[in-house]
Amino acid sequence: MENKELISSITDWSKERLSILRTAVLFVSAAVDALALLVQTGYLTIKGTEQDFGKTFYYLGFPNLEVEEAFNAYLLSNYTAISKEGIDDLSISLARLVRSGDVDGFMSLLKGFFCKIPYDIRVDREAYYQTIFFVLFLLVGIHIEAESRTNKGRIDAVASCGDWTYLFEFKMDKNADVALSQIKNKEYFGKYLNTGKRIMMIGVNFDSEAGEITDYQKEELTPC
Repeated sequence: MENKELISSITDWSKERLSILRTAVLFVSAAVDALALLVQTGYLTIKGTEQDFGKTFYYLGFPNLEVEEAFNAYLLSNYTAISKEGIDDLSISLARLVRSGDVDGFMSLLKGFFCKIPYDIRVDREAYYQTIFFVLFLLVGIHIEAESRTNKGRIDAVASCGDWTYLFEFKMDKNADVALSQIKNKEYFGKYLNTGKRIMMIGVNFDSEAGEITDYQKEELTPC
């Protein structure tokens, strides 16, 4: 067999094996419960157990901080098509800016990040942008709650770091003033008064066509 024919034969075989591998991965993804898969691959481990009603309940968690950070980074990379290295570089800067209360600084960083997401993989839904926002903050170790419930409704996201508590309201194809007004009018901040932290309210608007943050408005809550 000549070299060209041999190379062609190997290439065809490789393509066939790759096709079979992709089919197998899709089958496993569809057939295996995601939680079971995370435990079997070592991303989650049993952190504790509890006996009640004659049954054993298991508490799961990441085995250590390094595994948790790696999981969040790879998850975000897969969700945005931005390399893990690029996400790692951003995370340290983001954490420092959030901790220091530099809203303009970290919002500028986030605007640049969203602009890097390829148009053909993004989803034109508010929840998509909220999820990326949420995972980014988790990645840098900042405590964040999604859809935090209050007596007057739900705040899209609440993050706490250093001396600050940040209340975020997101809108799509509207404007940041509407988002900020919702926080103030519904007094979402009431739940976080008297915590010893400064409260910053931030309204953010996403443009579904451009896939980016078009504007944001901020206002620090003035103590009475």
